[in-house]
Amino acid sequence: MFLPVSELLPVRDDTENWTRLNDRQLPARYEALATAAHHLPPDAVVCLSESSRVAERGKNWLWQLNEDVKTLLENGAVDGKHAVFAAGMDDLMAVLSDHALCFLDSFTTSASPLPPKDVLTAQGRQLSSFGASLDTAAADLTQLQSANAAAVVLVGSEQRALNLQSMLRERKIRSAVDFQLKELPQPGQVVITTGGLSSGLEYPSIQLAVLTEGEKAAPKKPRPRKEATNRQKLKSYADLTPGDLVVHEHHGVGRFA
Repeated sequence: MFLPVSELLPVRDDTENWTRLNDRQLPARYEALATAAHHLPPDAVVCLSESSRVAERGKNWLWQLNEDVKTLLENGAVDGKHAVFAAGMDDLMAVLSDHALCFLDSFTTSASPLPPKDVLTAQGRQLSSFGASLDTAAADLTQLQSANAAAVVLVGSEQRALNLQSMLRERKIRSAVDFQLKELPQPGQVVITTGGLSSGLEYPSIQLAVLTEGEKAAPKKPRPRKEATNRQKLKSYADLTPGDLVVHEHHGVGRFA
């Protein structure tokens, strides 16, 4: 969200007789400060997830940058007139206000970076993944289709998608397989595609649900069993007291003395 100028301005390679500029020299070479927001196309839609956290993260980043600049000023590494290396949150919002800007916040607060022109509420709930059980997915889809809801199903492979479609066909549930997922299904339709999320989700207000097989965890490699050394074998005697019955490897049952 907040990037140093060196990452935002074009730097040509040596074949065009340009030299790569140091970060500390850029404010002296360029009159205007450019950020990533200045390079967005006019029709860009910008979404900020949890805008208050974005603002707080930007505030902390700028504080650290200012501390570094103070050190450079004290060492005489930069001129005070050219010590601005990044835009603040207010400057960023001023640029983004010319675009379609959407704040994706869980709760409406008064700490929004910009006053919202409109507030839209979308209720959703998390759905458990159906894991390896295609029967569970088929049962959930039966309920969703009876409620005339659209459903997108994410499975781990193309073969799994075809298997699920075959199972749904046996249960008289019509479905489509679209490995590229070109468009969302209409109400009452089911589309199966490949992909993975940690959990599914449902938006009742727009009658859309996303079911997922879940992200597959990497298989755990079994640890090779190590033969106990003589020293480790001897440690087990600390758990014995005289008189305990024991089984000797060669002599059978005996009493520990």
